[in-house]
Amino acid sequence: FVMEGDGGGPQNIYDNEAFFQGYTTQVTHVEWNPFNDGTEHPCMVRLMDAAGPPWSRVLDLGAGAGRLALHLLGGGLAEQVTLLDPSERMLGVAEEKLRQAGVRERATLVQQPAETYELPANSLDAVVSSLAVHYLEDYRGLCRRIFSWLRPGGVFVFSTEHPTSACIPDGVER
Repeated sequence: FVMEGDGGGPQNIYDNEAFFQGYTTQVTHVEWNPFNDGTEHPCMVRLMDAAGPPWSRVLDLGAGAGRLALHLLGGGLAEQVTLLDPSERMLGVAEEKLRQAGVRERATLVQQPAETYELPANSLDAVVSSLAVHYLEDYRGLCRRIFSWLRPGGVFVFSTEHPTSACIPDGVER
């Protein structure tokens, strides 16, 4: 998520103009992505659906463009979802999608790195995260914090990027 900024300090890569333009062009103009659309997202949907919703409060960690939150809110699987992402631009994309789907009022958008985000103990029914936790340096610490945030019986549903997903050959069709 983080690269060195012009002033030598950290900067969120999704808020870098050149990266963001290339990324949004890819995700909005590519009809079908073999890994995300063909494997990861359908698996996350099945896992979330099987994990015991409906839930009252859900945290979407590394929410990006809000794809998981849209599924949860649009499908009646969650009453309220907090979308946590360090990128202002990605949260802007998510907000527009939530608004278009008519579920914006049930979503809270928080621009903050997961490493510094805190919640009271036992305050969530579920934490979901799609292709984000592998970017975080202190995975064990994050898991300890997540498990403290979950109510008894709460679930943490997540996916990580597998190295082979980053090397899908050009021309792969569904």
